Amino acid sequence: EFIVPKLRKILLGFGKDLPFLTKILLWVAKLLGWFFVLGIPILLLVGVWWIKKRGWIELHRVFLKLPIIGKLWLYFDLSRWSYTTALLLESGIVLPKAISVGKNSCYNIFLREMFQNIVLPVEEGKSLSAELKKLEFIPEFLIELVSVGEETGTLPEMLYNASELLVKEADYLINRTLRWIEPLTILIVGIIVAYIVISVILPIMEISTAVKF
Repeated sequence: EFIVPKLRKILLGFGKDLPFLTKILLWVAKLLGWFFVLGIPILLLVGVWWIKKRGWIELHRVFLKLPIIGKLWLYFDLSRWSYTTALLLESGIVLPKAISVGKNSCYNIFLREMFQNIVLPVEEGKSLSAELKKLEFIPEFLIELVSVGEETGTLPEMLYNASELLVKEADYLINRTLRWIEPLTILIVGIIVAYIVISVILPIMEISTAVKF
């Protein structure tokens, strides 16, 4: 931001201009500057407007659609719900009440709303697995485990198994993500640093060439 413009003045004194790669670096620096000055406030205002229009529940639903982060949030919340519901069932709480109380263990508001919506159908005698099939984001293996638990009368045990499986799936996703994020981050940072270095060195080389001639 400070060095390159000074080099440009020197080059202009020799009747030359900055190399194209260096110009791109300056353009990107200006764009980033404008982004921090105007872009971030505009994004915040748009975010506030969107939340007021659609509500926090819809925002939490959008979060669940995010790659990796959304799936991790989903797995951990479903794991807590499965474990809490199983614990309540073992304590003698009826299934509809266990679902309703268990939903409070979810941090995602959209998931809480989904589970609350299936309380009444379960009270009316419909199976939990059938109602879970109608919901968004619920993994197939969780539905299958619940179905087996209902058929065999071992729903709490199946929910405990589902809770453990969901945590394992989340851990696997974290480890798999970290395996490719680390080298990718190093590669991207290396490219950026190399580009900046080259963009600064090229004008200096141009100046050296101009001085020799």
